[in-house]
Parts: sequence; C-alpha cells; structure tokens
Amino acid sequence: ISDRSISFCWLAMSNPYINFSLFFTLQQQEKFSSYCHEVENSSLISALFSPLWKMLSKKVPSYVAPNVLNLAGLVCLLQAFYLCFMYMDDLPRTVSVVSMLLLLSYHCLDSISGIHARSIANDSPLGELFQYSCSTIGVVFTSLTICYVMGVYSLPTLWFAVQIAQLVCLREHVQAFKRGYVQIGVLGGEAEVIWGLVLLVVLRVVFGLQPFNQAIDLVHQYLDSYPISTLYYALFVYTLVQCIFVLPYGTRNGILFCLLYRAVPAVLIYLNLFAERTLLDIVCDGLFMSIITTDIIVAKMADRDLHPWLVLMAMGSLLSNFLCLFIVFFYYITIISEVALFMNLPLFSVVRNVYVDGIYDMCHLGHKLAFKKAIKLGTRLFVGVISDEDASKYKRRPIMTTNERESAVAACKYVHKVISNAPCFGLTREFIKEHNIHVVGYSEEYNNDEDIYYKVPRAMGIARVLPRTKGMSTSELIRRVVAYGDSLKQDKEAQEREAKKVAKDSVLNQG
Repeated sequence: ISDRSISFCWLAMSNPYINFSLFFTLQQQEKFSSYCHEVENSSLISALFSPLWKMLSKKVPSYVAPNVLNLAGLVCLLQAFYLCFMYMDDLPRTVSVVSMLLLLSYHCLDSISGIHARSIANDSPLGELFQYSCSTIGVVFTSLTICYVMGVYSLPTLWFAVQIAQLVCLREHVQAFKRGYVQIGVLGGEAEVIWGLVLLVVLRVVFGLQPFNQAIDLVHQYLDSYPISTLYYALFVYTLVQCIFVLPYGTRNGILFCLLYRAVPAVLIYLNLFAERTLLDIVCDGLFMSIITTDIIVAKMADRDLHPWLVLMAMGSLLSNFLCLFIVFFYYITIISEVALFMNLPLFSVVRNVYVDGIYDMCHLGHKLAFKKAIKLGTRLFVGVISDEDASKYKRRPIMTTNERESAVAACKYVHKVISNAPCFGLTREFIKEHNIHVVGYSEEYNNDEDIYYKVPRAMGIARVLPRTKGMSTSELIRRVVAYGDSLKQDKEAQEREAKKVAKDSVLNQG
C-alpha cells in the first residue's frame, strides 16, 4: 500500500465531510443518534411481571453491557432449536422441558436488558437497534423450536410457520413506522406470545406424548393441506395492502419488491416443487425476512426510506443459501458497526460518559489538555458550553459568540458531543439523567463544600477533580493580548515621536 493511499484513508477517516457509510448519510446518522425510542406498552403480562424484571435487573452487575444480555437471549433460542433438531426424536420430554426453560430465559434476558440499560445510564439508539435485531432473528428459531416440540416436521409447514411469524413481526413495525412509536396491545405483545408458546410446551410435557400425538395427528391433517398456507397467503396480501397505504413512496416500492421476490418459495410449494428444499432454505428465508423488518426499524429511527440495496439483496438471496447467509451477516455487521462507530459506542462493553462544562472562550491549549484528562475517566466526552447570557452574568461577556465557541469545542480531538446552553449556576439531577452522564469533571477551585455549581454531582458520588494547566487560561491570554496591544501602541507612539524629532531636526539643519 503506497503512502498516498494511506494518506487518503487517513484523510477520509478524519474529515467529517467524507462519508463512506453504506447504509446512512451523515444527516441520517445524526438523526439516528438523536432518536428517542417511544413505546406505548399495554401488555398485561409485561405489567404483571414488571416487578420481577426490575428485581432481576438489580442482580446484573453494572459492568455487564445490556447488549450482552440481548445476545445471550438469542443464543438461548439457538440452543433450543439445536436441541430440538438433534435430540427431539430420542428425548422428546426432556428436550421439550429444556426448550421451555430456554424460551423463558430468552424472555427474561430480553425484558431486563432495557431496564438494566436505563439503570446504568447506557440506553441508546444503538442498544435499541441491537435488541430489535436479536428479536427479529430469534423469531426464526423460536418458530422452528415450537414446531419441533409440537411434532411438526413437514418442510412446507415449517416454511409457512416461519414466514407467518416474520410477517406478523413486520406488520407491527410497519405500523410503528407510520405512528412513529411502538404500540403493544393488552394481549398482543411478545410476552403474551412467549408465554402462550410455553403453555403449549407445558401441556405436551404434563399430559404425556401419546394423547398429545393424537391431537398432533389431527392437526397434521389440516396443516398439511390448506389452512396454514391459506393463512400465509391472506396475511401476505394483507401486509402488501398495508404497506401500500401506510409507507411512503420509496419505502413502499422497495418493500413490495422484496416481499414479492421472497414469496417465490410459496409459489414452489403451491406447484409441489418444494421437495428439494431443505431446513437450511427455511432458515435462510426467515433470516432474510428479518433483514426487511430490521431495515424498516432503521428507516424509522434514521428518518429515511427502506435502503435500495435491500432490493438487490432480495434478488441475490434466492441464488444460494451461502449467498443468503453472507448477505444476512454482511447487513447486520455493517449496519451495527456503522452506528457504533458514528456514535463512538462499544457494542459489548459498558459506556461511561464524562461531562465537563465551561465558557471556552478563545478555546486554547488549557481547554484541550483538560479534555484529554477528562476522557481518561470514561469512554465518551460530553462538553457543555455556557450561553453568552449566562457567561456575562457569571464572569464577563465572551469575546467569541456561542456558536463560535461551540464550533471550536466540537473541533477538538476528544470531544464526542457538545451540549448547548449548558447549566451555568449548578448542575441538576434531571440534566445528568437526561444526558446519561456517569462522571462530572471540574477544576480544583470548585472542589469545596461551599461550591454550589457542582454540589449535586458531589452528592451523587460522580464528581472528579481535573487539574488546571498552569499559566494557561482565557484571562491570561486576554491579559497577554492587552499587554501586547499596549506594547504595540507604545512602540508606535515612540516611532511617531522619533519620526517627528527627525523631521524637526532636518528642518532646523536646512535652516
């Protein structure tokens, strides 16, 4: 690699106007990072188990990242599917019980992850995206697990079951795209679905295999004929109609094309050409549907349309299972990495946001060294810039305007976010909670019991003292500038006096 190539790559990474993001523009990244997740949750079971989830979340160590809990939940679903696939024929009762416990473990981890994130001030749009991604992927393996537990092994039936579950999930997020927030009904939430599935597993275990198999045989007579396929076709058409009337033009056309393209296996089943398909085909088809749902979620959060690349991905995913799996991994790794890099958020470790504030007039070396010291206390640095009005009341009118001071601070190396109009006369708990602040840094002169400006952070135990850079302050720079100006003025006056004297002497000599 040539030095010129290295220089270009460095320039691209360091220049905010050069954006190599595949799924976002800069404006969309900013929209995503400032997205506020809203949920109207009327779920009966969620309300019933809420005290339990809060209690369990307190048992989670503060150093465990919320996304680790979501990933662990997804692994539980993968394990349940693996056990059913490998050992259901040999140990049906045992595998059913273990699968039930793994489903409950997933539900527990998924429920407490958000509570844990808020309790340690680590909730973020990245966390919401990762949680939804795990959930949409988990739909595939939850559906297959329940089918195996219920004794359903027919490949067409398994395909319809996975696709129906994914269409239901997609419909919910299409509605959320329109409303701008997620709405969960009294009996229509994920909690109700999980507990309903657990109840089915319990019935199979408690009442034994023989009577339950008789019921399954009766169900098979219907599942292997028309009802489940009819349900899929009806739900598919309903979803298409809903997308036409709910989604904006670009997103609507993209999702219609993707859904119609992904319905090809349904046509093969109808034509009795599905015999050569395998379980891997069913998994791949389900995983690609999770991509469509996830991108609808991303579109809502970033205020954009469905990404046009999804149309190409839908076409390529039908060529081979390997290509489909590659597309799935590529999509999730790329889109989550882009968000994590832009927001400067680690995915599987806890975030510590450090906050410092000030006027930052004539932003100088002392300020930048303070930022360097502050970032060592955490992972991200938030800098509050005090307004002109408050600065005038506190000390003096700044030389630079508020916008100029904010821009100067934002251009500093270690600063992740600038908070405008920061509190000047004392931080509040509400402000600290709103911005997910974990550490507050301030100068040595404020480190006393009489200080009112940082009284709340000290009471919360999150205050840290940052040593000043000796001989470097805005006041000192102003003193130097004034002294230098006075010196220049004196030099100029001396030069003028000397010039007048020379001119006078010249006139006298001529006389």
